[in-house]
Amino acid sequence: MSKKISPVQITILAGLLAFFFFIPESISLYVDWLWFKDLRLEKVFTTQLNARIFSAVAGGLLGVCISAVSLWVALRATRGRTFSVQFYGGALPQVDLLKYFNKVMTAAPVVIGVIAGVFFYSNWLG
Repeated sequence: MSKKISPVQITILAGLLAFFFFIPESISLYVDWLWFKDLRLEKVFTTQLNARIFSAVAGGLLGVCISAVSLWVALRATRGRTFSVQFYGGALPQVDLLKYFNKVMTAAPVVIGVIAGVFFYSNWLG
């Protein structure tokens, strides 16, 4: 029995994930802003924030480019091939998994880029 997930459920799940990931960081940024403002060093805070954002964007683009090129090379190297899967009965069905590879080709680099951007944002000094 397969149950389909509706787009509304996916949207709600994505919203909850975003809420739980971005709210703590937003609170941390607000507290840092108040601290720098109290010391009258707002320029330092904005410079730090700009460096973090630039680092996140650069890291995200780097992650997208590297993963997209890697997937493109893998697709080119495996074009025209089929995979044999042996079951207990001894049957060898031919499965063409590569026809679904183009769908992965667009989504995977974006996900990897977002993960790389978050990593670069949190490690902007090192």
